[in-house]
Amino acid sequence: MACTLLPIDSSVCAVSDGGIRVSYIAPLSSLTSLTVASNEVSAFTMAGTGAWMKFVYDTDDDTAYYNQVGERTNKKHTYVQTAFLKFAGIDTTKRIAIDALVNCCEGLVAVHFLNNGETLVQGIDVTAVAPFWKTPKKVARVTASIMTGTGAEEDRIEISLISTSNQSSPFGSAAITETYMESL
Repeated sequence: MACTLLPIDSSVCAVSDGGIRVSYIAPLSSLTSLTVASNEVSAFTMAGTGAWMKFVYDTDDDTAYYNQVGERTNKKHTYVQTAFLKFAGIDTTKRIAIDALVNCCEGLVAVHFLNNGETLVQGIDVTAVAPFWKTPKKVARVTASIMTGTGAEEDRIEISLISTSNQSSPFGSAAITETYMESL
Protein backbone atom coordinates (compact mmCIF):
# COMPACT_ATOMS: atom_id res chain seq x y z
CA MET A 1 0.00 0.00 0.00
CA ALA A 2 1.47 3.35 -1.06
CA CYS A 3 1.76 6.20 1.41
CA THR A 4 0.36 9.61 0.46
CA LEU A 5 1.45 12.22 2.98
CA LEU A 6 -0.23 15.58 3.60
CA PRO A 7 1.44 18.65 5.12
CA ILE A 8 0.58 20.33 8.44
CA ASP A 9 1.48 24.00 8.89
CA SER A 10 1.49 25.45 12.42
CA SER A 11 3.11 28.74 11.39
CA VAL A 12 -0.30 30.45 11.26
CA CYS A 13 -1.76 31.45 14.64
CA ALA A 14 -4.63 29.03 15.15
CA VAL A 15 -7.17 29.02 17.96
CA SER A 16 -5.74 26.39 20.27
CA ASP A 17 -7.81 26.62 23.46
CA GLY A 18 -7.89 23.12 24.90
CA GLY A 19 -10.69 21.25 26.62
CA ILE A 20 -14.39 20.70 26.13
CA ARG A 21 -17.26 22.80 27.47
CA VAL A 22 -20.39 20.82 26.56
CA SER A 23 -21.17 17.28 25.40
CA TYR A 24 -24.32 15.60 24.12
CA ILE A 25 -24.45 11.86 24.80
CA ALA A 26 -26.90 9.24 23.47
CA PRO A 27 -27.14 5.42 23.43
CA LEU A 28 -25.71 3.89 20.24
CA SER A 29 -29.03 2.17 19.58
CA SER A 30 -30.65 5.60 19.10
CA LEU A 31 -28.39 6.48 16.16
CA THR A 32 -29.71 5.12 12.86
CA SER A 33 -27.49 6.92 10.32
CA LEU A 34 -25.15 9.82 9.67
CA THR A 35 -24.68 12.34 6.91
CA VAL A 36 -21.01 12.89 6.12
CA ALA A 37 -19.81 15.66 3.80
CA SER A 38 -16.21 16.76 3.18
CA ASN A 39 -15.01 14.28 5.83
CA GLU A 40 -17.18 15.87 8.55
CA VAL A 41 -20.39 14.70 10.19
CA SER A 42 -23.10 17.12 9.07
CA ALA A 43 -26.26 15.40 10.40
CA PHE A 44 -27.50 12.62 12.66
CA THR A 45 -30.61 10.52 12.02
CA MET A 46 -32.04 9.22 15.27
CA ALA A 47 -34.58 6.47 16.00
CA GLY A 48 -36.66 9.02 17.92
CA THR A 49 -36.42 12.40 19.59
CA GLY A 50 -34.98 13.19 22.99
CA ALA A 51 -32.13 10.64 23.06
CA TRP A 52 -29.32 13.22 23.31
CA MET A 53 -28.64 14.33 26.89
CA LYS A 54 -26.70 17.56 27.48
CA PHE A 55 -23.76 17.63 29.90
CA VAL A 56 -22.36 21.08 30.81
CA TYR A 57 -18.95 21.21 32.48
CA ASP A 58 -17.52 23.44 35.16
CA THR A 59 -15.58 26.13 33.28
CA ASP A 60 -14.08 27.56 36.48
CA ASP A 61 -11.45 24.84 36.64
CA ASP A 62 -11.36 23.81 32.93
CA THR A 63 -10.80 20.11 33.66
CA ALA A 64 -13.04 18.52 30.99
CA TYR A 65 -11.12 17.10 28.04
CA TYR A 66 -11.29 14.67 25.14
CA ASN A 67 -8.01 13.02 24.20
CA GLN A 68 -7.25 10.46 21.51
CA VAL A 69 -3.97 8.77 22.36
CA GLY A 70 -2.46 6.66 19.59
CA GLU A 71 -1.07 3.19 20.26
CA ARG A 72 0.87 1.07 17.82
CA THR A 73 1.68 -2.64 17.89
CA ASN A 74 3.70 -3.37 14.75
CA LYS A 75 1.38 -2.46 11.84
CA LYS A 76 -1.74 -2.11 14.00
CA HIS A 77 -2.63 1.43 15.11
CA THR A 78 -5.54 2.36 17.39
CA TYR A 79 -6.71 5.46 19.26
CA VAL A 80 -7.69 5.15 22.90
CA GLN A 81 -10.32 7.89 23.20
CA THR A 82 -11.07 9.31 26.63
CA ALA A 83 -13.42 12.11 27.61
CA PHE A 84 -12.95 13.23 31.22
CA LEU A 85 -15.96 15.05 32.65
CA LYS A 86 -16.20 16.56 36.15
CA PHE A 87 -19.28 17.87 37.91
CA ALA A 88 -18.98 19.81 41.17
CA GLY A 89 -21.34 18.80 43.95
CA ILE A 90 -22.93 15.44 44.64
CA ASP A 91 -26.62 14.73 45.07
CA THR A 92 -29.25 12.14 44.19
CA THR A 93 -30.14 13.72 40.82
CA LYS A 94 -26.52 13.59 39.61
CA ARG A 95 -26.03 10.07 41.01
CA ILE A 96 -29.06 8.78 39.10
CA ALA A 97 -27.88 10.46 35.87
CA ILE A 98 -24.39 8.99 36.25
CA ASP A 99 -25.77 5.51 37.06
CA ALA A 100 -27.82 5.65 33.83
CA LEU A 101 -24.62 6.33 31.86
CA VAL A 102 -22.71 3.55 33.63
CA ASN A 103 -25.54 1.06 33.02
CA CYS A 104 -25.62 1.74 29.27
CA CYS A 105 -23.46 -1.25 28.30
CA GLU A 106 -24.56 -1.20 24.64
CA GLY A 107 -22.26 1.76 24.12
CA LEU A 108 -22.66 5.51 23.76
CA VAL A 109 -22.07 8.15 21.14
CA ALA A 110 -20.96 11.63 22.22
CA VAL A 111 -20.70 14.98 20.49
CA HIS A 112 -18.11 17.14 22.25
CA PHE A 113 -18.13 20.92 21.77
CA LEU A 114 -14.56 22.06 22.25
CA ASN A 115 -13.36 25.35 23.72
CA ASN A 116 -11.68 26.18 20.38
CA GLY A 117 -15.05 26.14 18.55
CA GLU A 118 -14.64 22.71 16.92
CA THR A 119 -16.87 19.67 17.46
CA LEU A 120 -15.71 16.03 17.71
CA VAL A 121 -17.84 12.86 17.65
CA GLN A 122 -16.79 9.99 19.96
CA GLY A 123 -18.01 6.41 19.91
CA ILE A 124 -18.47 5.72 16.18
CA ASP A 125 -16.34 4.98 13.12
CA VAL A 126 -17.37 6.65 9.87
CA THR A 127 -17.89 4.36 6.85
CA ALA A 128 -18.31 4.97 3.12
CA VAL A 129 -21.63 3.10 2.86
CA ALA A 130 -25.03 3.60 4.51
CA PRO A 131 -25.73 4.05 7.37
CA PHE A 132 -22.25 5.67 7.22
CA TRP A 133 -21.16 4.56 10.68
CA LYS A 134 -20.24 1.44 12.60
CA THR A 135 -19.26 0.65 16.16
CA PRO A 136 -15.58 1.16 16.95
CA LYS A 137 -13.17 -1.54 18.13
CA LYS A 138 -14.36 -0.96 21.72
CA VAL A 139 -17.62 0.96 22.21
CA ALA A 140 -17.72 4.06 24.40
CA ARG A 141 -18.68 3.23 27.97
CA VAL A 142 -18.59 5.22 31.20
CA THR A 143 -16.51 4.64 34.32
CA ALA A 144 -17.70 6.89 37.16
CA SER A 145 -16.44 8.06 40.54
CA ILE A 146 -18.41 9.87 43.24
CA MET A 147 -16.03 11.59 45.65
CA THR A 148 -16.68 13.58 48.80
CA GLY A 149 -13.09 14.79 49.04
CA THR A 150 -11.84 16.34 52.27
CA GLY A 151 -13.08 19.45 54.04
CA ALA A 152 -10.53 21.44 52.01
CA GLU A 153 -11.85 20.11 48.68
CA GLU A 154 -15.11 20.17 46.76
CA ASP A 155 -17.24 17.07 46.48
CA ARG A 156 -17.61 15.98 42.87
CA ILE A 157 -18.61 13.37 40.34
CA GLU A 158 -16.05 12.42 37.72
CA ILE A 159 -16.73 10.28 34.69
CA SER A 160 -14.51 8.92 31.98
CA LEU A 161 -16.11 8.01 28.65
CA ILE A 162 -13.64 5.56 27.08
CA SER A 163 -13.61 3.98 23.62
CA THR A 164 -10.99 2.50 21.30
CA SER A 165 -11.07 3.02 17.55
CA ASN A 166 -9.02 2.34 14.45
CA GLN A 167 -9.95 5.87 13.30
CA SER A 168 -9.52 9.25 14.88
CA SER A 169 -12.83 10.88 15.80
CA PRO A 170 -14.63 12.70 13.00
CA PHE A 171 -15.19 16.42 13.30
CA GLY A 172 -18.69 17.85 13.15
CA SER A 173 -19.42 20.38 10.42
CA ALA A 174 -20.66 23.91 11.11
CA ALA A 175 -24.20 22.44 10.96
CA ILE A 176 -23.63 20.54 14.22
CA THR A 177 -24.52 23.20 16.78
CA GLU A 178 -25.99 23.03 20.26
CA THR A 179 -29.31 24.26 18.84
CA TYR A 180 -29.24 21.46 16.25
CA MET A 181 -28.41 18.80 18.91
CA GLU A 182 -31.30 19.98 21.10
CA SER A 183 -33.70 19.68 18.16
CA LEU A 184 -33.02 15.96 17.74
